[in-house]
Amino acid sequence: MAKRRGPKLPARALIERNGVLLDLALDLLVPPLTWIILLDAGGLVGAAWLAIASGAAKLSLLAWSASVFFAAAYVLRGRGR
Repeated sequence: MAKRRGPKLPARALIERNGVLLDLALDLLVPPLTWIILLDAGGLVGAAWLAIASGAAKLSLLAWSASVFFAAAYVLRGRGR
């Protein structure tokens, strides 16, 4: 469903000024939080390995660390409600 209708829904929602349709479009297009967390963890491990192996990937390690931090903050913020 996301492949068939996903790309068209945001434009249609904005044209029609329909918040429910925009919400549905974003639900279809944004990957589940589980996938985002797994990709963040994989990126952080890869960046750490690269930084240790070459010593030159400090910026990449910083970017992935920030991504993991903000994803964790998002999850923790949701638990507090």
